[in-house]
Amino acid sequence: MIHKNVLEGMYVKEGDHLYQIADFANLWVIVDVFEYEIGWIKIGQEVEIAVNSYPGEIFRGRVAFIDPFLNEKTRTVKVRINVDNNDLRLKPGMYVKAEIKSHFRDIGRPIDRNLHGEYICSMNHDGMQEDE
Repeated sequence: MIHKNVLEGMYVKEGDHLYQIADFANLWVIVDVFEYEIGWIKIGQEVEIAVNSYPGEIFRGRVAFIDPFLNEKTRTVKVRINVDNNDLRLKPGMYVKAEIKSHFRDIGRPIDRNLHGEYICSMNHDGMQEDE
């Protein structure tokens, strides 16, 4: 985000913020995960992300933060996914479909199971302070 706080002819004082600049090379995707799926989510898990702007293309990210609070109305937990965006094709505010890759053990043998819920969420820039 680039935000200019002054215009030509305005007076500024020492300490005034003239510009606010954010780096969009790293974005956050915030998804709502249903209560019954929370146990399947772990920090560091791989996430595949699809956006309507680039049909058939998959972007990759990793779970970086799991909110400790459950939204009692929606029965969901916010999960933050960090996504590299060096080519700047992903834009803050885009809606995405996210597939979180999970691995389970069932009676001693590994099972691959993906959370296929189409998590519709908006993207945020990585300029915020981290909650970790």
